[in-house]
Amino acid sequence: MVRKACLHRELLVNKIAMVWTWFCCVICAPTNTSAHEPSEQAVAVCVELWDPYLGVNDEGKLTGPAIDIINGAFRRIGKIPAYIIQSDTRCDILLNAGRAVARFPVDANEHNIMLVNRPLAIWRIVALVRQSSGHSRFQNLSQFEGQNILSVRDHFYPEPIHSWLRTQPQLEIITAYATGIMKLLRYQRVDVVFDDEAWLQLELKRDQRQDLTVLSPPVSIVPQYLGVAPKHKPLLTELNRAFDMMASETAFMDAYLNVPGLSPETVSRLTERHDHLFSD
Repeated sequence: MVRKACLHRELLVNKIAMVWTWFCCVICAPTNTSAHEPSEQAVAVCVELWDPYLGVNDEGKLTGPAIDIINGAFRRIGKIPAYIIQSDTRCDILLNAGRAVARFPVDANEHNIMLVNRPLAIWRIVALVRQSSGHSRFQNLSQFEGQNILSVRDHFYPEPIHSWLRTQPQLEIITAYATGIMKLLRYQRVDVVFDDEAWLQLELKRDQRQDLTVLSPPVSIVPQYLGVAPKHKPLLTELNRAFDMMASETAFMDAYLNVPGLSPETVSRLTERHDHLFSD
C-alpha cells in the first residue's frame, strides 16, 4: 500500500521512539535485566511491554501485576528471572534460538511452546472508533466492511479477526503507540482499529478527549500465558506448582484486583486454572 509522505514520517518517528524505549528499558533497568550474575538460578525470560499488565516505572524497573506474579513464582522455586525486553516477534526468535527459556505473553494458539496453567493476562480485543462513526455497539465484523481498517503489526490476531482482516482492501498495517493510533482515527485516515481494551482505556483516560469510543462487547477474548521452551519441562512443572500455591493464597487476586483498566470479569478470568501442556 502506498502511504502519504507525512504518514511515513509520523510512523518512522514512532518506530524510532519505540526502539529507543526498548533499548532504554534494557539498559536502564539493571535490577531486572542484567544485575544477576549468570548462574543455574538465573532464567532468561523475554517479555513484551503491555500496560497495564507489564510496564516500566519512572526508575526504569519492570512493574505490573504480571511481573509481580512471575517474580513470585520464580522466587518460590529458588530461581531468578533475568528479563529481556523485546517485541513479541523477537521474543519468539530468542526462545527458538535458545537465548531465552520463557516468554510472555503467549496465547494457546501458538505452537512448540508449553504454557503455564494459569493466564497472566487477558487480551480483550475491542474496536476503537470515532464517536461520530455511527457505531454504538460491536455486532459483527461485517459492520466495518468497506471502511479503512487499522491493523497493528506484531499483533497475532485470533480467528475470525485474522482471516477477515486479510480480505479487507482498505487495510493499513502499522507499528505505533496509542497516540499514533488515535491521531490516525482523528485525522480520518482510518475508521476502526482492533486492540486491547484495558490498554486503550488507559490511553483514553490519559488523553482526556471525548471524541473516540471503545465499542462493547469485545470482538474476542484471548487468555495470555507465560510460555516455556519445550526442553525445559521440569521448569514448567515447578512453575505450575508455584502458581497453584500462589492462587490458593489469593496472590493472583491481590495482584490484579485494583489494577486500572481491568474489569471484574477480567480479574475473575485471571484466577482460573487451565490444564494444558503444549498448545498444539
